[in-house]
Amino acid sequence: MTDDFVVVAGGAVKALGRDKLAGYIVRYGDASDTDGHHEFFHPDTTFDLEDRVALPTFWFHGQAKTWGRRKLARAIPQRDSVGVFVEAKLSPWDEVAERVAHLAAQNKLSWSSGSVAHLVMKKDLGGGVKKILYWPLVECSVLPTSEAAESRNVVSLKSLMHSRDYEQESVNLQAEFERLHFLQITRECRPSLDGADREEMQRIYAAMALQRLGIV
Repeated sequence: MTDDFVVVAGGAVKALGRDKLAGYIVRYGDASDTDGHHEFFHPDTTFDLEDRVALPTFWFHGQAKTWGRRKLARAIPQRDSVGVFVEAKLSPWDEVAERVAHLAAQNKLSWSSGSVAHLVMKKDLGGGVKKILYWPLVECSVLPTSEAAESRNVVSLKSLMHSRDYEQESVNLQAEFERLHFLQITRECRPSLDGADREEMQRIYAAMALQRLGIV
């Protein structure tokens, strides 16, 4: 799959309340405002969204072994003067999705969208600049901002996987999820703890979670 799959980094994932994510998966440019590879999306670019009600939303394009192709949500796309904006409603019963929303609220996640390379069309404008004419959107993903491609850059998924330690990042985030879960339990079930005892329990539990996941 990764040999024919290309992705483009979007903007930051914004948390809208406890169960919604939003942001731009594509931003437009022009011949004087290109990405790092001298390419740009334009308001004329075709994304094949006319018949798409929603896009499946994954963690790291469904490639991380930690969660695989587990679908976090379905994102509703909408084009505007800036680019392609999406809003995704997470399942209120999905613990992983809930914690992803928590990370989004901390500004730790970015959007990325995927297409298939053999369908993508570009026009050479000269001087090494290319306008992307056709980018059929297949899916969108959320991933740690530190693991995303440079903003707006179009890269192959294979190269992104090889250049980023995405699997370790997923493990690190799973440990963070463990810690957040404990914080929630502490708040809801142990209201009698004073500040010092609460902080000590949080520290101990976080260390145990990291050790269990093989990070320390």
